Amino acid sequence: MTIPLIIGLATTAHLAKKGYDNYQKNSEADEIIKEANTRYESKKNFCNEKEKEARTALELLEKKVLKISESFSKIKILTNTLIDQDNIEQINKTNINILKYKLQKINNYSHSSINLSTTNFIFPSLNIESLVGDSFGISGLLRTVVTSPAFTIASRTYNSHGDEALENSYKDREEINSAIRELIKNAQKFEETANYANKIINELTNSFDKFQQYFEKLKNINDFIEQSEKININTDASLKNLNNQSLSIIQNGYLIATILADVIAIPFFMLQKSNNAVLCNEDGVPEMAKDADGSLIINKAEIDASLDKAKFDASLIMDII
Repeated sequence: MTIPLIIGLATTAHLAKKGYDNYQKNSEADEIIKEANTRYESKKNFCNEKEKEARTALELLEKKVLKISESFSKIKILTNTLIDQDNIEQINKTNINILKYKLQKINNYSHSSINLSTTNFIFPSLNIESLVGDSFGISGLLRTVVTSPAFTIASRTYNSHGDEALENSYKDREEINSAIRELIKNAQKFEETANYANKIINELTNSFDKFQQYFEKLKNINDFIEQSEKININTDASLKNLNNQSLSIIQNGYLIATILADVIAIPFFMLQKSNNAVLCNEDGVPEMAKDADGSLIINKAEIDASLDKAKFDASLIMDII
């Protein structure tokens, strides 16, 4: 065998081994990326489910507040009668003891007084356009969810060979792991949002069910005052014509209504404050507080305090119906 032939065979063998090694390393790189992408897709699906749960909870919260506000609007004449300074003396004589600003808060949350959008209940008095990105889900709750890096990673990996492919796959896996960590973080925030929305819904439901025991009678009193005004019977006379049970119904019904209004008044997300004053932008829109990731922050302390107070206040009201 000639020397050139021996060299040629050796070179062929070396190239074959090198090609096989490159194939093995490329295969290993492919498996690393495939496994990482599988984990990413799993976490992305999990995050999407949590987002749906949060969206559903906030939509249910909106519907609950809408229903409460509609009820408030149907007793607005009675509420205004109780607020009216001219009737204070007569009201005091009837032992109806409800603070005026509490009654005004009930009016503020009546169906006819507010812009009926989710934002006005989750972010009172805010413009949704100031909070929501063009492409993101629940009212600006989180910063944009990370985009899957799979396409870029695949291109970088498949365009390289052997050691380079394997080295790139390690870098790509870390990028995917970073994206997975973001998904887990977002999923936790979605889950927390759903939990807090459901806590509020449960308390509003309990108080609203109690309010419903008085609502029809309050509405009847409201209609009675409205009809009296139409036939020029003044409010003092209308109030004097109410019996003790009706006055007790007004007292209890409005005490429960103030509990509902107090819970609704708490912003779901924290507002930026300075010396307890809410900070507003140049358009007069309150600024939202954000965490280090740029996400809105659930107003946990105020919500929890509000719900605890609602439970306590409701326990003090003696049923008369």
